[in-house]
Amino acid sequence: MGLLENIKILRERTQAPMMDCKKALTESGNDVEKAVDVLREKGIAKASKKAGRETTEGRIGLAVTADKKKAVLVKLGCETDFVAKNEDFVKISENLSKLALEKGLGTGTDLLKADFDGATVEDYLKTSIGKVGENIQIAGVEVFNADKGIVDAYRHMGSKLVVVVEVASESDNTDKLIGLAHELAMQIAIDNPEYLHSSEIPKDIVDHERKVISESDDLAGKPDNVKERIIEGKVKAFFKTCCLLDLPYMRESKKLISEVVSDLEKELGKKVEVVKFKRISVSK
Repeated sequence: MGLLENIKILRERTQAPMMDCKKALTESGNDVEKAVDVLREKGIAKASKKAGRETTEGRIGLAVTADKKKAVLVKLGCETDFVAKNEDFVKISENLSKLALEKGLGTGTDLLKADFDGATVEDYLKTSIGKVGENIQIAGVEVFNADKGIVDAYRHMGSKLVVVVEVASESDNTDKLIGLAHELAMQIAIDNPEYLHSSEIPKDIVDHERKVISESDDLAGKPDNVKERIIEGKVKAFFKTCCLLDLPYMRESKKLISEVVSDLEKELGKKVEVVKFKRISVSK
């Protein structure tokens, strides 16, 4: 891509001023990824992962089994936000997710071939297209099975974004566990962490982060022992941006998510484990 196009991309990703983006791209040979690092090293780049930036039209249908052991999500695409909010389109997305759950379907192809009300889903969609006046496509099917606990989900942005979380415990207080899973799903929708905890982050990513930090301007001239303390502190701060259990709790910023889980363990008298999560949006 040309310089002007990459400046636009870089500004959207980092929220840095245009001239700083231009300088960073010039310095990095018009490589956007390297330019991001340049801006971060200079302390110019800002975080830009917010759910509200996802604008592709459609919605995600969600169905969960009564025992909270399985969830199925059907990503349904349309052409405009107006149709995405249409009552008929909402009904279609929910019908398809329930059908996929009931019949154990895990792909869009299998779902299109399935029987629905005496016809195939493919024919059902063709009829629905005539009703809503826009093209409708199954953009994907996601199946989320609990490994050892129970699941709960949170819908965000008119079901343009759905998060499913599994928690496990020997406690029989299902309501409390579902409440925790739902709360964590809300947090994930807002902060979009990539990992559950820091041990899941690939070593090359941590090493790259450490390198970017070590080459930042604010470490220039500092003694090595001071540099190392600062680097370790900033690496831990990095974990708080991408690991769910290290995130500051959305309702109490001085408390980490790991502490919220610990609080519930104390209340229930049983170990509580956050097993896994899935964050799905219509734009991906």
